Amino acid sequence: MNRHNFRAYNKITGDFIRDKDGGFKVFTPDMFLLDNTCAESPEDIEWMQSTGLLDVGGVEIYEGDIVKRRKGRVHVSENLVKTTPGWEYREVKWVESSGTRTGFNIAKGGVNPWKVIGNVYENPDMGFSNV
Repeated sequence: MNRHNFRAYNKITGDFIRDKDGGFKVFTPDMFLLDNTCAESPEDIEWMQSTGLLDVGGVEIYEGDIVKRRKGRVHVSENLVKTTPGWEYREVKWVESSGTRTGFNIAKGGVNPWKVIGNVYENPDMGFSNV
């Protein structure tokens, strides 16, 4: 897992560029021009960068993924532990400040780790934008 890894969505075919086993093909910057699966016009490819994080199941999290985690705080009082129920859903995106990308809108999971449940291209019905 490397923050400089990318995966690629082909906007013409409507599918991710996949490896021989059907999984997402992972690209590194030096592969962009060397790999014949990227022969399409640059405008036809949507590149998604790895966050450098793994979800609760060990899946690499990329820009454009839809993730969820339990929300709420853990309350400890009189030897009882309670959590506020519910789920938080988020599309993984870059955070920008003054036009500069400063990081992603998720952080390492901690007590409530993230789980990848889809992405904006293969799961548009989840209500997240793929723009």
